[in-house]
Amino acid sequence: MSVNKKKKVLDLIMIVSFLAVLIIFFLFMNYLKDNKENEEIADNLKDLIGETVATGGDATEECGEEEIEYVDFSNILAVNLDFVGWLQIQDTAIDYPVVYRPDDTQGSYYYLKRDFYGNSNSGGTLFVDYRNNVREDNNIIIYGHKMRAGTMFAALLKYEDEEFYKEHKYISFNTIYGCGTYEVIAAFRTNVKSANSDDFKYYDYAGNLSAADYEEYVGNCKNLTSYDTADAEDGERLITLSTCAYHTYNGRFVVVAKQINQKNSYVESEN
Repeated sequence: MSVNKKKKVLDLIMIVSFLAVLIIFFLFMNYLKDNKENEEIADNLKDLIGETVATGGDATEECGEEEIEYVDFSNILAVNLDFVGWLQIQDTAIDYPVVYRPDDTQGSYYYLKRDFYGNSNSGGTLFVDYRNNVREDNNIIIYGHKMRAGTMFAALLKYEDEEFYKEHKYISFNTIYGCGTYEVIAAFRTNVKSANSDDFKYYDYAGNLSAADYEEYVGNCKNLTSYDTADAEDGERLITLSTCAYHTYNGRFVVVAKQINQKNSYVESEN
């Protein structure tokens, strides 16, 4: 190869490399921008949360004569009717609104790359599986991204550590239907299975599970958990929190918790 040809090849390589670095830099800066915007959105929405109010049991059939507490989320609902509740785990960045688009087969994807206001955002928004009925179902699946900045659902992976679990057993999930504290019963790595696989697929258990399906689901989740946790029995409502993990192709990390009361559990986070 002549000297001129070699020089042209080297120049082309340098140009391509420079463009690649520019693209990576642009994507990284956009990632940081999206992450900052999502955190600011959450902080702004916290300012809209009203006082906790107590209402008689006749407000919801399942409460009987018991009094149930609600957080006043009316100001947030005025901003976005897809809002369904607020999820919080103390000592983590998880302190975010949760959205829900029922009867929409794209509901599990709409907020995957959109912020709370529906604008494009790589961090997305925590969202409930569209197959769920948030008010009635006994297993609500909530999805969120694992952001490298440690935001959104990244902190879920801390539950691999038993000591972290012991110090953070409780999760707050207050919805427009009532306040709730949940106790973690399982935390495990898994992955999305092929359609024809008979392996346990946690994501197929969104909904109001029968007693048999409930027992099967809890049993499988606990079998995948590496340490001892509390048990759950049919009748105790579950939330399942799901995020990406990179131990394998289509890896997932999942935390499952059971509701232990309906009292107000929202506290101001320092994060």
